[in-house]
Amino acid sequence: MRAHALALVAVLLVGCGDAGSAGTPPIPSGGGPAATTIGDRDCTVSWARYYKTLAELVEDSPVIVRATPLVTDRATLYAFDGSGARFSRDARRTTFRVTKQLKGPALSQVHVVEDVCENIETRPGEAWLILAHEFAPPFAPGPGYYVASGGPQGQFRLVNGRVAGTYFVFAPVVRSYDGISVDRLAQDIAAVVH
Repeated sequence: MRAHALALVAVLLVGCGDAGSAGTPPIPSGGGPAATTIGDRDCTVSWARYYKTLAELVEDSPVIVRATPLVTDRATLYAFDGSGARFSRDARRTTFRVTKQLKGPALSQVHVVEDVCENIETRPGEAWLILAHEFAPPFAPGPGYYVASGGPQGQFRLVNGRVAGTYFVFAPVVRSYDGISVDRLAQDIAAVVH
């Protein structure tokens, strides 16, 4: 069972390599708020990639969208062991309507899956900026599935035009944008994309 769980974590981290830290300067030590209204959240996963700058996150994410959550439900993800045996695991799936494409192919809707650090919530009036990788078959249930780069490290909650978390202890880039306008975040992303 442990081998199967490790195989699934490895599958979720496909495409998470180490591209270096060129671009924006690193976040100062102690960057981000010391305490938040949501609280410092953590989860028991060791991400293959730890992002220290927005430039690293943008460069490593083939798809970046601003989107509104439509519905959250469950989906089945798949993993395979060395013998070719297939194993399944339930994951949270949030379907988003894309309102602005910042990087990648034109998309109108995306399904973001989370199985280790469930983070995305669907609340009225909120939007999300998601930096992601495609999570394709045979691991996903079908086309149009994505996994956020670095899990919660690639998920910015947007409330009233400003970044409002979420605040995981291992997501210093999100934390460094706390309270900053979504327009400023989009400008900073555009500066890296171009």
